[in-house]
Amino acid sequence: AKQRALSKNKSRGEAEKRQKEGLQTVFFADPVQTVLSENLQPLRKVFDAFAKIGGDINSIDLAEYGKWGSCFGVLGHKVLKEIFKQVAGPKMDFPAFQKSLLHCLAYLQAADIQQQADLVEADDAVQTFAQLLKDLFKHMHLDSVPALRNTL
Repeated sequence: AKQRALSKNKSRGEAEKRQKEGLQTVFFADPVQTVLSENLQPLRKVFDAFAKIGGDINSIDLAEYGKWGSCFGVLGHKVLKEIFKQVAGPKMDFPAFQKSLLHCLAYLQAADIQQQADLVEADDAVQTFAQLLKDLFKHMHLDSVPALRNTL
């Protein structure tokens, strides 16, 4: 039983590494960067709105990140806390916030870390995540200033 637990922890660790490396590759791929750059201004407004709550315009802490998730209905606090730890230290800056969005999307597609690793390593991962990011931004009303203002 102890050997099986050690093996399970090792395979989980390997899956976490694959997931992290895969998301890093997807994040820097041109289609994903294009979606991020096309939505940079409204996404930055969202980040700034939550940063102002904490009084630091350059970063957000876990509490503000949780408020962002609640405001837009993106995952629960427990999962957001886990994602926050993966991409940030005690504070999350805007680039880390952008990366965290991919982690959220991976989790929404597959709660299991092994499945997330497989997802980000798939041949169509970049296109999949570019589309998921577009869908998330639409859900967040980044395409409509009045709707975004009402949400915030």
